[in-house]
Amino acid sequence: MRKTNAPSLLFPADIPELLEEFHDLFQTYERFQDRESIYADFRMDRKRLEVVFPLKEHPIHGITGLRAYEKYDDQGCVEK
Repeated sequence: MRKTNAPSLLFPADIPELLEEFHDLFQTYERFQDRESIYADFRMDRKRLEVVFPLKEHPIHGITGLRAYEKYDDQGCVEK
């Protein structure tokens, strides 16, 4: 494998595809009292995406989630 410094072109995440492919890892939790609890959250506009994927309860760590961010450039490609 050869390393290159050329930037790679990344397109925005396809949330429906991610949900379909990894549905067995996600869980919906309802009726949390704590406002900081893990819940599904999705925000997107022209410049950014912010999403929280609640994961199935782990036997040791309990309820956790995966938070993902994307920032887009003027062409709509992932900048960060």
